[in-house]
Amino acid sequence: MSILWRASSVTVTNGNPLISVQAGDDIAGLKPGASLYIEGQLLEVKRTFTTDSGVDTIETIENWEAGSGAGKVAKGVLHPGAILALSEQAKQLIEASELLFGSQSVNPTADSIAKRDEGGRLKTNTPNANDDAVNKGYLQGAATRDVGSEAQNVPDTTELNKRLGTSGNVMKSISIPGGLTFIPDALRKQVELSTQGKNTVIYNANGDPSVMVPIYKFRYEDLGFAGDPFGTGVATAFMVNGVEKSEVFIGAFQAHYHDGQVVSLPGLDPRTSVNFDTAKSWCQANGAGWHLMSEHEWAAIALWCMANGFEPRGNTNYGRAHDATHEFGRRQDGGIAGDTSGSVRILTGSGPDAWRHDNSPFGIADLTGNIWEWSDQLKLVDGRVYCTIDNNFEEDEINWAPQGHYLSNESGTLTLKNSPGVSNEDAISTDWGALAKESGYSESQLLQRLLFSTAGITPQGRLYARTGGERLPYRGGYWHLGSNAGLAARAVNNERSRTSGLLGFRPAFVA
Repeated sequence: MSILWRASSVTVTNGNPLISVQAGDDIAGLKPGASLYIEGQLLEVKRTFTTDSGVDTIETIENWEAGSGAGKVAKGVLHPGAILALSEQAKQLIEASELLFGSQSVNPTADSIAKRDEGGRLKTNTPNANDDAVNKGYLQGAATRDVGSEAQNVPDTTELNKRLGTSGNVMKSISIPGGLTFIPDALRKQVELSTQGKNTVIYNANGDPSVMVPIYKFRYEDLGFAGDPFGTGVATAFMVNGVEKSEVFIGAFQAHYHDGQVVSLPGLDPRTSVNFDTAKSWCQANGAGWHLMSEHEWAAIALWCMANGFEPRGNTNYGRAHDATHEFGRRQDGGIAGDTSGSVRILTGSGPDAWRHDNSPFGIADLTGNIWEWSDQLKLVDGRVYCTIDNNFEEDEINWAPQGHYLSNESGTLTLKNSPGVSNEDAISTDWGALAKESGYSESQLLQRLLFSTAGITPQGRLYARTGGERLPYRGGYWHLGSNAGLAARAVNNERSRTSGLLGFRPAFVA
């Protein structure tokens, strides 16, 4: 059995969810919830059937909106139930190997697969040559969660089954010689296979899944910007209290709140009307390594986008892109794109590829527009910048380092200075790329790396600020900010207690 489904010829009709299969694998394998790809378009299978005239037909949840045509190649990933059948085959292979392993030690060692961290994730230590045979099957990847084999430890997958169209547990225990057990994570495997490894699944302390995008470690000099305006060395997003990390995991979707914790999943209404401290605490409640997305992570992604010559669009005009009105998502209030009435958030990830950070179906969705997102590890106090020096998400806020850099209200003009300027409650703004600097201003490479001070690379977005009091940032813009939304959009004009239907957040994870 293969978990992949293929068709060499299908016919699609613009604005229609029915897809006719002329030549391909048995459509019975495409259960509800399967992922279907046709010419880069991602669709979710609703059902399959054969017409009275004998034509195999796939009905998708979404209409096909990329023009009509025949002879197109389609690829799919089967329903998780098929993957579980593969798990049964794996179990048989493991049991068949017991004779081979029977004469060898199977007691777990310090570096073996059985070693787990406080959050319940399997350690990714590479076994050494002296480790036992079981160690040769070690797993790599922060997304694997040890949930045990007892009934009380297997996650309640009722809601997940509803979404996937399955029954019973999506995860199934497999025995390993020596008494160890692990649970093949069918959902994670399906996500990783269907996205070609661009997405993975990580679970919170409740066992709820989140779709996460791994962003891999890079150096500033490798971005290719002329003159290396951000200096050299590993980007701060991949340094946690001085320790290099091979990747960070960013929620593919804006956060949805569920049962005291948060998830990053498609097709949900993003949580809004939450203040900074609550958003941060909900992310931390997910478990070890989870945190509110930081300024370091946001800036690293923005710079990566600029280096790759692409700035994502988004919901910046009542459910559609202001600069490409044919691009729209599914409004959570059911309204039509462009209608100025109602609550105009879109459901997470419902926009086109151009609303993802890498212009693909598997990128980070909705960084531009939709709702503002709280961002951690930087703040203003009477105009002075306080921040962490790297992505140390566990650093107590009282220890954030004060910088010798201030935002000043110079007669209504936001200006960067090296000494205290005019601090007041007036709300002022400027295009971020045009941010003024006092004569002789001494730059901070850290603030340039955080896209707080300009360095010749200017993503779209506007800076909003008040220079008096304590101000916590949020990023990206919202559904009616037009060209003022974007990767550089930042608001530092409200207190940490601010709540609004325009303001939400996004989770991140570092192992």
